[in-house]
Amino acid sequence: GSSYQNVIQEMADMIEQIWIKRIFEMGDYVFEDHAGWSEGYMYFILGHQQVLWFAAALSSAIGTNFILETKWLHYTPQFLWAGLIPHHYQGAYADGWFFERQNTIALRGAKDDLLEQMTTTAHFLKSDDPQTAGFCLWVIDRYDPEKDYQNRDKRLWWLMYKFLWGAKDVTPVAPDPSFVPLVDRYGLGDYVIKTSYEDNATRIYFSTDKWYVYHHLHTDFGHVAVQKYGTLLVDAGNAKGHYKLPRLASNNQPIFHNLVVAYNPANPDNMYDYRIRGDESADYYTDPAYQPGGANHLGNILSQVSVAGKIDYIDYDYSLAHKNDPLVDYQDRQLLYFHDPGEPNQYSNQEYLLIFDRLQAGQN
Repeated sequence: GSSYQNVIQEMADMIEQIWIKRIFEMGDYVFEDHAGWSEGYMYFILGHQQVLWFAAALSSAIGTNFILETKWLHYTPQFLWAGLIPHHYQGAYADGWFFERQNTIALRGAKDDLLEQMTTTAHFLKSDDPQTAGFCLWVIDRYDPEKDYQNRDKRLWWLMYKFLWGAKDVTPVAPDPSFVPLVDRYGLGDYVIKTSYEDNATRIYFSTDKWYVYHHLHTDFGHVAVQKYGTLLVDAGNAKGHYKLPRLASNNQPIFHNLVVAYNPANPDNMYDYRIRGDESADYYTDPAYQPGGANHLGNILSQVSVAGKIDYIDYDYSLAHKNDPLVDYQDRQLLYFHDPGEPNQYSNQEYLLIFDRLQAGQN
């Protein structure tokens, strides 16, 4: 009857306004048609799985494959692989694969998370993008060969990952640069260089954010991390999180990241307040805050060059992050990486990473 039709219409309107417009479409815009998340892989795993499940259910309900059509869901496998530290940790404190900590509270083990994210994605991509679907299975076989859900509650895990959204009929496909790039810029400017798909690869991370997305996005624009047989260069700590990590007040965040910061010499005990003066109320990409030069526009890529196996160069201007800021007028970071001539098989300790910073201080 009409009362039920009204309720159904109200639900449909809510799904369109909240999920389709402000999650799927908004995600594609702020993540620049790629996969990504604010505050790194810890929060990606916690939040993205909920989005993925709803997208899967909605796709089945209305006959539109949102995981295929929404870019920041479609490229989940590449983003997850890009976040994996190449080195396999073994020892008293760890045994397995981990995502880069980046700007969250701790390293996060990859096993369960890869299985959940990759299986669902593979199911919805297997008909239209069999390469990426097959890559999902390649990742599972390599990083979680025991397939941990076998030991979990069958009423939930087997229902979701074997029956409803299973990928048993998908054949694993090994990656190659045509669909799993070794160098790519992911959502919110996560620029990742990996020298190969092997465990001895070098991994370099460079934060080149274009948009500020509330909430949980750290103010680490221009931050650099490096992994080679483990971690060489990483965040020093966090303003929250694990008690064993260094802590300071939230307005001291820049000292945790590998950044050049400005501060007022008259107040040397309080490092530069790096909090962004954006527009928290903006929730859709047509809002003025998400237009070029708007309140939530942080920076731009000025130049980018990548020659496979030779060099990678990127120039990131994040002066817009300092709008209405008396401390900084201009700030830019350039990253130049010279690959080892012997990569990917015969590394000879001839890799070089150069970082150039340009900063024009303001009147204060």
